[in-house]
Amino acid sequence: MNKKAKGKGLLQVPGIILIILGAFTLVSGVISVFTARMAASDGGALIESMNAIAKSQGINYTYTAQGLMVAAIMALATGAIFLAGGIIGVANCNKPHKAQICFITGIIMIVVVLAQAIYQAMNGSFGILGTIINLILPVLYLIGANKNKQMLELMETTSAGISEEVQE
Repeated sequence: MNKKAKGKGLLQVPGIILIILGAFTLVSGVISVFTARMAASDGGALIESMNAIAKSQGINYTYTAQGLMVAAIMALATGAIFLAGGIIGVANCNKPHKAQICFITGIIMIVVVLAQAIYQAMNGSFGILGTIINLILPVLYLIGANKNKQMLELMETTSAGISEEVQE
């Protein structure tokens, strides 16, 4: 394709950042799994220490081994989804015919961020600012995918009009 896709920058730049964030989140998730397993197997000493630190910092939250494992699994899932989404966005940023897969991936990333926010709200650790920040890249990505989708629809409409004129 000779013409630059309208959503290229909004898919490519967030896509690159999502690849980096996804990789870091995956590594963090792996470390968190080991931490949660250690917390579950040490007789509660690590959990007690974490709760004492949280209390001393004025944080009204009680850590559990199960909660740590859920958070670790969520980090692994989020990292994998962001990494895959970033790769899909970068690979397809200038391909309007691939806009639909990018659009779906953007929606999935937004749903993941909102699911995390719901989980955090249920556990008393929700922060609106953190959720807004976490939504920025997926929303920009979705806007880029939508621009490419609109460009594809315009191209299809234009080519359909040309082919109708040729047939007459």
